[in-house]
Amino acid sequence: MKNKKIIFLFMSAIFCGLLLQTMHARSQIATDRHGSFNPAVIAGVWNWVSGQELHIKADGTSTTWLNGRQINSGKWECTDRKTQHFVFRLAEGGFVDNVALSQDFNSLNGTNNQGYAIHGTRKVPYSPAFQPAVIAGQWNWVSGQELHIEADGTSTTWLNGEQINSGRWECTDRNKRHYIFRLEEGEFVDQVDLSPDFNTLTGTNNLGYNLRGTRK
Repeated sequence: MKNKKIIFLFMSAIFCGLLLQTMHARSQIATDRHGSFNPAVIAGVWNWVSGQELHIKADGTSTTWLNGRQINSGKWECTDRKTQHFVFRLAEGGFVDNVALSQDFNSLNGTNNQGYAIHGTRKVPYSPAFQPAVIAGQWNWVSGQELHIEADGTSTTWLNGEQINSGRWECTDRNKRHYIFRLEEGEFVDQVDLSPDFNTLTGTNNLGYNLRGTRK
């Protein structure tokens, strides 16, 4: 009987540990550096109204697509982090969408400025596991450059307001948060690691130069 009790307590401890790890992993992505709700978690591709797709980027912009063609663009902002409320302002038609992000981060519900109900679902459900797209955003980069990383696996490099390169990225090791960037111009290949707080990139390129970037 005593052995059974010890085994039960041991298994309970393992379960609690796994639960805490899962909760911590989710909180890392869904919260910002100050520990509050991170609006960028809304980034992704969404099934939208009238058969449309809504592509939301972590940089505060969005595009609307229908049958493979872009039909609108806009900007978004989180107006209330506690209620996870967002406002989308579209360039065409003067539409303003007021929506709330569900607690599981997989649904958007609200109305637009014409009184129509709005509902959207994330095409790939949000997971509490590490999401490589958390790297998306604008970064202070080497030699005074800016690195703009998109959640769709693309990037652009800027210097003094002018785009000087573009490329693609992939996460090759989620456990280590390791990424490879392949640039079009110069055939540079950057290998970098994302810090645990998601705010620093460090690594080297294929020429042996050290790389370091900080999130803007």
